[in-house]
Amino acid sequence: MPRPERPLDPAAGPVQRFAGELRVLRQQAGNPSYRELARRAHFSMATLAQAARGDRLPSLAVTLAYVRACGGAEADWEQRWRDTVAELEPAGPREADADQPPYPGLAAFQAEDADRFFGRADLVRKLLDLLTTRRFVAVVGASGSGKSSVLRAGVLPKAGPALVITPGARPLEECAVALAARLRTPAGGLVADLREQPRNLGLALRQLLEGEPAEAEFLLVVDQFEELFTLCADPAERSAFLAALRAATDDDSGRARVVIGVRSDFYTHCLQRPELAGILQDAQIVVGRLGTDELRAVIVEPAVRAGCTVETALVTRLVADAAGRPGVLPLVSHALLETWRRRRGTTLTLAGYDAVGGIEHAVARTAEEVHSGLTEDQRALLRRILLRLTALGEGTEDTKRRIHRGELDTADPDTALVLDRLTAARLLTRDGDTVEITHEALIRSWPRLRGWLTEDREGLRVHRQLTEAAAGWETDHRDPGALYRGSRLAVAKDWATRNDATLSAGERRFLTDSLAEQARQDQTDRRRTRRLWQAVALLTVMLVLSVVATGFAVDSQRMADEERTTTLAQQVSDRAISLRGTNPALAARLSLAAYRLAPIPETRGNLLSTNATHYASPLTEQGNTVGAAMYSPDGRHLVVANQNSTLSLWDVSDRRHPYRLRTLHGHRGPVVALAYRPGGGVVASGGAGVLFWDVSDPRQSKEIGRLPWQGAPVSALAFDRSGGLLAVAGVDGVVELWDVRDPAAAKPRAKFKDARTVHGMAFSPDGRTFAIAGSGDQPVRFWDIRDPAAPRQLGSLQVARSGNLPVDRQTAFGAAFNHDGTLFATGAVDRSVRVWDLRDPANPVALPHLEGHRDTVFDLTFSPSGDTLVSAALDNDIRVWHLRDRARPRAGAVLSKHTDIVRSVVFHPDGTTLASGSLDQSVRLWDFANPERPVELPELSAHSGPVRTAVLHPNQKLLATGSADRTVRLWDVRDQRHPKLVKVLPGHDDVVYDVRFSPDGSLLATATLDGKVRLWSVTDLAEVTLRGTLEGHEDGVLSVAFAEGGATLITGSIDSTVLMWDIRDPANPRRGAQLTSPTDAIMAVSYNEKTRILAAAAADRSVRLWRIEDYQRATALATAGGHQDLPYSVAINPEGTLVASTGADHSVRMWDIRNPADPKLVEAKTEHGNTTYSVAFSPDGRTLASTGADQTLRLWEVSAEGRLTESAVLALHKDRVYSGQFSPDGKTVVSGGHDGVVLLWDADPEQAAAAVCGLPEAELTEQEWDQYFPGVPQRSQCT
Repeated sequence: MPRPERPLDPAAGPVQRFAGELRVLRQQAGNPSYRELARRAHFSMATLAQAARGDRLPSLAVTLAYVRACGGAEADWEQRWRDTVAELEPAGPREADADQPPYPGLAAFQAEDADRFFGRADLVRKLLDLLTTRRFVAVVGASGSGKSSVLRAGVLPKAGPALVITPGARPLEECAVALAARLRTPAGGLVADLREQPRNLGLALRQLLEGEPAEAEFLLVVDQFEELFTLCADPAERSAFLAALRAATDDDSGRARVVIGVRSDFYTHCLQRPELAGILQDAQIVVGRLGTDELRAVIVEPAVRAGCTVETALVTRLVADAAGRPGVLPLVSHALLETWRRRRGTTLTLAGYDAVGGIEHAVARTAEEVHSGLTEDQRALLRRILLRLTALGEGTEDTKRRIHRGELDTADPDTALVLDRLTAARLLTRDGDTVEITHEALIRSWPRLRGWLTEDREGLRVHRQLTEAAAGWETDHRDPGALYRGSRLAVAKDWATRNDATLSAGERRFLTDSLAEQARQDQTDRRRTRRLWQAVALLTVMLVLSVVATGFAVDSQRMADEERTTTLAQQVSDRAISLRGTNPALAARLSLAAYRLAPIPETRGNLLSTNATHYASPLTEQGNTVGAAMYSPDGRHLVVANQNSTLSLWDVSDRRHPYRLRTLHGHRGPVVALAYRPGGGVVASGGAGVLFWDVSDPRQSKEIGRLPWQGAPVSALAFDRSGGLLAVAGVDGVVELWDVRDPAAAKPRAKFKDARTVHGMAFSPDGRTFAIAGSGDQPVRFWDIRDPAAPRQLGSLQVARSGNLPVDRQTAFGAAFNHDGTLFATGAVDRSVRVWDLRDPANPVALPHLEGHRDTVFDLTFSPSGDTLVSAALDNDIRVWHLRDRARPRAGAVLSKHTDIVRSVVFHPDGTTLASGSLDQSVRLWDFANPERPVELPELSAHSGPVRTAVLHPNQKLLATGSADRTVRLWDVRDQRHPKLVKVLPGHDDVVYDVRFSPDGSLLATATLDGKVRLWSVTDLAEVTLRGTLEGHEDGVLSVAFAEGGATLITGSIDSTVLMWDIRDPANPRRGAQLTSPTDAIMAVSYNEKTRILAAAAADRSVRLWRIEDYQRATALATAGGHQDLPYSVAINPEGTLVASTGADHSVRMWDIRNPADPKLVEAKTEHGNTTYSVAFSPDGRTLASTGADQTLRLWEVSAEGRLTESAVLALHKDRVYSGQFSPDGKTVVSGGHDGVVLLWDADPEQAAAAVCGLPEAELTEQEWDQYFPGVPQRSQCT
C-alpha cells in the first residue's frame, strides 16, 4: 500500500501552497497513482511525487506534465507557476545592480567586452589569418549568428588601428563622419573628396596611421553591410561607397584592409555587384552555429568571470534549447541576461530561466512587460516607433532600420519616455542622435510586433516611401521638383488621412507643400478655362453638376469600398507568399481567394505563381534546417528531419527527380534524429521525445506510438538489424536500449551512463555489438548486447594521439561499422577520421589517420561494399576515403556544395547514391556510381550557370534551355510537375544565347557567343544529332529566327550584321543576304511569316525593319528610334501589326507597324523599374510577356491599338530574368534567369484556379476566412 503524503501548510509559503494546489488537481482527476501519472506524463514517479511534496518549486516542464496527466488547463497552470516564481522573488529583476551584467542581451559584444566574449576563438583566428593574405574579406552569417560580436569583440582588440562603421542610408556620409571625427577635420569636405575621387578613402586611412610603425595597417570594419541594400536607396551613393572601398584595398601602396559583416540572405546581393563579385570568391568567412562545447563556454564563462555560477541543469537545458536553431545567439544572451537579473545569490538557476520564458519567449516577455507598463496612448506611440525602426524585406527577412532622432515626433513628451523604457530593456540602442532596434531577434520573436508588420504591409511601404521622399526633399533644400504629384500624392494623401498620428513633422511638411503645389497647379489650369458664362448656360451647368455630384458621391463610396477590398486582397496575397514554404496548401487557397476578391496584377501574379514548376532546383526543405536524412531499406524513399518540428517523405525512386510525398506533424520542437527499421515500414524520429511512424504507404503515413522517454532531449537514434531493438541517446550522455517490437508498447531494456556526451552510436551488422562514441576517458566503448537486458563491456578505443589529454579532449564524433563489421570509424577532436580493423576484435588495429577536414567530423557512413567511407564535418565539406588497401588508405573527392554544417550522410542501399543533409536547408543527392568521381545529381540535370534562353517545342511536350554553362538541355515536360532530362547537347564553345525550334519541330537552332549557330535534328529524341553548323559571323550570335516555314534561318550578331541562311539541307547550309546595322551590334531578331517582316533590335538604340523576299533578298523599310539605352529584345505580334521591344532604359515599348515604312510609338511602360531583357507575344497576340533585372516576369494585356495594361507580376526568380516565352497553346509561360533556374508558369488564371480547386481541401474554412478576410462575406472560390 503506498505511503500517504505528508500534510502541507499553505500558510508556510508559496511553495507549499503550490504543492497543495497540485494535490487538489490530482484528487479532482480521480486520485490516480503516481505510477499511472508517470505513464501519462513521461516523467518518473519520483519526479512527479517530488513536485507535490512542497520541498521546492518544480520546474515548469514538470509542472505542465503533471497538469497534463491530470487533465488540467496548462495555460492557467503555467500562469500560476509564474505567479509563484514572482512571489518567491518579490523584488523581480535586480535592475539597480551595481555589477555590470556578464551578458549583453540583444546587443552585440563590443571591443571593451573582449574579456567576456567566448566561443569564437577558432573563427577569430581564421579571420585574422585570412586578413594577412586578403585585403578585402567578407564575414557572412545568418541574422543572430554573432557576426557583429566576432568583428567588434573578437577582431578589433587584436587588429591594431581600426574603425567600425555601419552604412546606413548614406554610407559615404557615414564613412566621412567617422573618419572626420578621427582626423579632426570637417566632414563635409571629406564627403566631397570621397565622391570626387574614391582613392581618397585609402589616403584618409593612411593619414590615420601617422605615428604608427611603418608596417602597420589600418582595418576598416563595415558592419551590418546589408544596410547598403536595405536602407541606401540612392544607387549612385551605393556605387560611390563600393568604389571607395575597392580603391582603398586595390592600391598596392595602400596600407588598408577592409572586412565587411553581411547577413547571409544578402550575400547574393554582394555577388551581383561587379565591385565585389571577384574579390569575394575566396575571401569569405562563414559564421556558422556554435558547437556544443562552444555554446557551453558562451553560457558559463561570462558568469564565471563575473563571480557567478550557472546551474548544471540550466546549462543542459540551454544547450538543448539552442542546439541546431538558426539565429539563436541573441536570444540565448537575452535569456541569460534576464536570468542573471533574477539570480539567487550568485547562481543563475533553471527556475529563473523558466520564469523569463526561456530563449523561446524571453524577448517577447521583456517586450510585453514594456508594452503592458504603458498607457494606451503610449502603446500606440510604441507601435509607431517600432514600425519606423523596421525596414520591410523584399524577398528577405524584415530588418532593423537606424533613424535619426529627429524623425520621431519630438513635440510629444511621451516619445522620450517610451524610448527610455525600450532602451532600459535593451530592446533599443541609442547612439548620439540615432535610434535603432538592438537586434532583429525582436522582430522575429515578438508576435505582437510581427502582427503589426503584417496588418497593413502595403500601407507601411507607402509610409516608408513617403519618409524617404521627405528626407530627399529636405536634402535638396526643399526643391519643388521633388514634391509628390498625381497618383503618388493621391495614394500618400489617402494613407495619411487614415494615419495622421503616424506622420512626423517633416513628413507632414512635405505632404502639405505637395498638396499646396498641386493646388497651385490646379488653379493655373483652371485659369485657362472660360471665366464668364451665360446665365442660361450657367443654370444648365449647375443643374448638371448637381446630378453629377450625386452620382459622384455614389461612385466615391463604391470606389472607397473597392479600394479597401483591393488593399485587403493585396495583404492576403502577401501573406500567401510567406506561407508557401511552411503551408503550401493554405497559401494556394489564399492566393485564389485574394484573386477572386480583387483580380489585380499582384493577386493574379501570385495565383499564377502558385503552381510554377521549378526546374533545375535541388531537393530543398524551404525555410527549414535539416536535422537528419535517411533512406528506406528499399532505397525508394528518403525521410528528412526538420528543425520546424516536421518530417518530410520524398520519393527518390528516380534519383534525378526527387519529389515530396508527405509532411508529418507531431513533434513539439526540432526533429534532430531518425532511424528506419531495417525491415521497412516504420520510422523512429527524435527531438524532445521519440515518435514512431507507419510509412509502409508513404502517402498515408501516420503516427503509431510514442516512446515513454523520460530523459533529456534526444540526440541520436539507431535500430539493430532485427528492428526490434532501438537505441536512444540524450543530450546529457545517457543512452537507453528499448524493446520496440511493438512500437505502441515499448519496454526499456538497458541504460548506459558512462559518457559525458554522446556524439554517435552504431550496431554491428551481426547485431551482437553496440558502439557508443562520445566524450570521456574511454571515448569509444563496445558492448556485447546479445542479452540486451544485461549488456557487457567488451573494450574501448582511444582516439587522441596522446593518452594524456584532458577528458574533454578525449572525444569521438560519429560511429559507423562497415558492411561486415570488420571496420569501425569515428572522428577525433583533432579533425581527423580514425578507422580500426576489427577482424580480430580482441586486438583492434588502427589504420593511418585520415586527415583533410578543417573542422570537427559530425557524421560518417560506409558504402554497402564496405571499402568506401564518407565523412561530413562542421567545415561544410563531405570527404570520400578509399579503404580497399587497409594498410594504405587514401583520400578521395571533396564534395563542397553545402553552405552550412553537414549533419547527416547516408548511402542508398545499392551504394550508387549518397544523400547529405545540411543546416543550409537542403538535402543533396550525389551519384556514386564511380566512387572516384562522385557528382551531385542535380548537376546532372540542372544548368550550372545562368539560363539565357528557354523555349517550348511547337507540338511536343519538350522544353529546350540554353545556358552560360555552354550546354543546351532538352526536358520531357509531359508531367509538368516532375520534368525529366532527356538530353544534354554539349560541344558549344561559349555561352548559349538563344535556342529556337523550327516551325515543324524537326530542327533546333542554338546560337552561341563563339559566333556559330548549330542545327540539331530533334525528330528522334533518342538520337539527337548535330546536322550542321553555320559559320559566317565574326562575333557572337545573340538571336536567331526561322522564316519561310523553316527553310530559312535568320541570325543576328554582335558583329553588327543580320545574316540569312538557306537551311533546307541543314548539313549544307547556304549563306544568303547580309543586312547591316551601321556600326552597332544586333541584339535580337524577330520574323513574322504573315507579313514577311523582319525586326531587329540594334545597339544604336533603334529597331530596324526589313521585308524579306527570300533568303537572298530583303528590302529595308524603316528605322524606329526612341530607346534611351541599349535595346535587348524585339518581337512581332502574330498579325504583323505591332512590334514590342525592351531595353536597358527600363522600358517595354510598343510600336504600330501597320504601315511598316512609318512605325509609330504607341506606348512605353517602365513598371520593371530596371533593365528589361526579353519580350514575347502569346499565340493569339492578346498577351505580352516581358522579363527584367527586377527578377520578375510580367504579363500585359494588349489592345488592338497596342496599348498595354499590366495584368500579372510573377516573382519567383531570385535574380535577373533573361528569357520569357509562351507555349504554343498560350496556356504556359517558360522563363529562365541568372539564378540558373527555369520556371513554367500558368498563363491563364482560370487554369491556375482549376489546379487549386483540384486540391483535397480547396475552399477556405469559415475560421480561415474570418481570420484573413475579416468583415468580408465568405464566398465560394471554386463554384
